[in-house]
Amino acid sequence: EVEMSKLKVDTITPNTVAVIDAPWKVLQVVANTWKTATSTTSSTMSLVADSGTTITPKAITSKILITGYVSCDTTSSNHIGFKLYDGSSEITGATGSVGSGTNEMVASQGHSYSVGGMNALPFTFLYSPSTTSATTINLYFEGGTTSYVNRNHGNTTEGYSSNITLMEIGA
Repeated sequence: EVEMSKLKVDTITPNTVAVIDAPWKVLQVVANTWKTATSTTSSTMSLVADSGTTITPKAITSKILITGYVSCDTTSSNHIGFKLYDGSSEITGATGSVGSGTNEMVASQGHSYSVGGMNALPFTFLYSPSTTSATTINLYFEGGTTSYVNRNHGNTTEGYSSNITLMEIGA
């Protein structure tokens, strides 16, 4: 014969230890995949349409791991360059020196044939926004000739997607 125990609880007190006290753990993830085609003919940075991805950090000490890829093409043997922005301010720590002093996060050589080939360029950066306010990460781009995001320059009927994923890391 087996006897069973009974446990009586008057109250249950919730755990008040905040998750943000756990360093180097993922606290939240926000992802944005967009298919909007964007083009530019400018050598100055232009916003990639629909790339804005917003996260609200839980702690001022949190880091944001920014990862993603961008589908892109250009009309001739030229480059297309991308930078990360916090709102409309460049995240200068995410750039490196490419070519003649041009700071770019990622870049791709273009194509000189009539129907171009798409590139899927990956990027990763650990960002310290030092805020608990909503933070919108945008992707900006430029190219020396007509450059495209989510579109092949030689075939306007082909559609592509790009992605930004933001992970808040407790620090």
